[in-house]
Amino acid sequence: MFRHLYLGMFISKVQQYISLLLQFTRISEYYGSIFFISCLGLFFAGITDSFRIVMVVIANITAVAFSFMFNDIEDAEDDRKDSSKAARNPIAADLIGRGWAYFFCMISVIVAGLIYYVLGWPTFFFGFLSIASSFLYSWKPIRIKSLPVIDVVAHAVQLGTTQFFAASSLNLSISTTIVLAAISIFFMSAIADINNELRDYDVDRAANLSNTASKFNMRVWTGYIQFGWLAPVFLILTVTLMNLSTTAKVFTFLFFALILVVYFNSAPQTRRDHFFYVRSQQIAVIWGCILLFLR
Repeated sequence: MFRHLYLGMFISKVQQYISLLLQFTRISEYYGSIFFISCLGLFFAGITDSFRIVMVVIANITAVAFSFMFNDIEDAEDDRKDSSKAARNPIAADLIGRGWAYFFCMISVIVAGLIYYVLGWPTFFFGFLSIASSFLYSWKPIRIKSLPVIDVVAHAVQLGTTQFFAASSLNLSISTTIVLAAISIFFMSAIADINNELRDYDVDRAANLSNTASKFNMRVWTGYIQFGWLAPVFLILTVTLMNLSTTAKVFTFLFFALILVVYFNSAPQTRRDHFFYVRSQQIAVIWGCILLFLR
């Protein structure tokens, strides 16, 4: 009886720690996006080897996890000043100590770095660029995220573009479609960064963080920023559909028709946040699978 009781307590503790670690990595915010970007790079590079597909996806997600975790470590003191950001940052909420936080960051860098290295020097180069730019983006002595314009460019490079090239560089050939896809991903990530800066506008100003949104008072453009997604999304759809098989095209169109139905049947008051912060990650995974398995 006591053995079962202790086992239950142990399992409960493990689940609690795993949940806390997932919160720290904030994987729910990007797992689908990075999976899709990786699949897109693999698709355009013509990679079909299962081992390399799985490895580059794991490495990319792990590298991005480092970016989010290290950012939370560096921002902890500022995040404590805002209840909503403190709740999102387990270090600011005193749920994880800095020692453990640095340990998890180190493990993520080692895992991602080793996988990138095994996959070859071109992939290792882009993986290293992803990790290094993530570090400099948040590290307070430099803190690129506080440099107007440069912050947006750095975000676009470290979250999206480098992961795409890490996957596509498994095949050393380069094509027009790879370049166009990379440009689309770059601008989508840049727009996402501006959206985040607008979301955190008041907190960032209180912390004396002079980023692009605050420097140029972009709050007045909040209602228009969302339309910035249209051009890169249309471009990436176009170049992808041009290279898909007929079967994959049919599945893609049916899939996006279903997305529109789900979107317009969602409650208007929660439609934007629920769709873009929850459903979008699920959608990205499904479309990534279409690219990998139907081609």
